[in-house]
Amino acid sequence: MTTKEETSVSSKTSETVTALCKKFEAAILLDAKTGVAPEAEGSCVHDENLPEGLTPALLEDYQKYRTDLIAAAGLALGNLSIEAMAKNKSLEQTETSLRMGPGSTLNMTFDRVRSYVNPQNKDGEKVVKYGVLTSVIEDSSTGKRGQLKIVRDELMATAMERFGK
Repeated sequence: MTTKEETSVSSKTSETVTALCKKFEAAILLDAKTGVAPEAEGSCVHDENLPEGLTPALLEDYQKYRTDLIAAAGLALGNLSIEAMAKNKSLEQTETSLRMGPGSTLNMTFDRVRSYVNPQNKDGEKVVKYGVLTSVIEDSSTGKRGQLKIVRDELMATAMERFGK
């Protein structure tokens, strides 16, 4: 396992991000040979540092609800799409984007038919499926704004200094 060096944190990074960074650095065990960084046994930085009023149980209840909400949205889009596709033979795909609370969007598509090469079959056999629903959640925390943008920019600058030619 590797030893940890002090990380540089700019004044642009919020106090919350800086404090949580230190806790994650203590909990992540990076193996410099393999590049794999599992979380330390018995550690859960997420659950151990929730803001006041939030509990792991509350988040678990919300996650169950959100899973049902996504399934319901998928069922609705699928049902509406099948009816529309039955009436319009040239309609191959439908799509929707639904707000999922602050900073999150659920993007869904429904394909009349989709074919792909079966990765488990070495002969390159094609699989054809009808009524394929795809869903992706876009979260503002995964975007290029706010604290994550600051962190990404800082890491790129530091990496350029350390590894650039």
